[in-house]
Amino acid sequence: MELCPITSDHVYYAQFEQLMESAFPVEERRSHENQRMVTDTNANFHPCALLQNKEFVGLITYWQGPGFVYVEHFATLPSLRGGGLGREALALLFSRVGCPVVLEVEPPLDDLKQRRIRFYERNGFQLWQNSSYLQPPYQKGLSPVRLLLMAYGALDEEADFACLRSWIHKEVYGFLSPLLDDSGLK
Repeated sequence: MELCPITSDHVYYAQFEQLMESAFPVEERRSHENQRMVTDTNANFHPCALLQNKEFVGLITYWQGPGFVYVEHFATLPSLRGGGLGREALALLFSRVGCPVVLEVEPPLDDLKQRRIRFYERNGFQLWQNSSYLQPPYQKGLSPVRLLLMAYGALDEEADFACLRSWIHKEVYGFLSPLLDDSGLK
């Protein structure tokens, strides 16, 4: 397995974009134009194609924060899920970044979401359930999404949550202050 950094003119970018669109609902991703802009211009953003024997098998995007990495998107091709590629990709990421890792997950409201959380737990992540977290909207006209954070490495929910949320909301989503009000959300 290989983590291959890419830009929007890379040979794997069309497959990257296609998987991004099929794996994530519109509320959980940027428009194609905005994704290309961030991919090509933001030095803290690291989009990678996951390659197995030089073939595209998935994607992982992450942001370098102060002392941690925020994984924004992670997906493998549906036909290859369950075969260990996800575990291998996370191990490569951990060795590459060498610091704690944070990511967002949907609350465990159905079997698929519960399995996804268990996958991350098997790979060393801890679910932070005691802190209210909203993912800001990626595009105008969309609503925030209620999610949870999971952390790998030396991070503590009580001590680190507010700082992580503020950094993610500002640097990744462009919000000057974190979204705190979750009234009216399901």
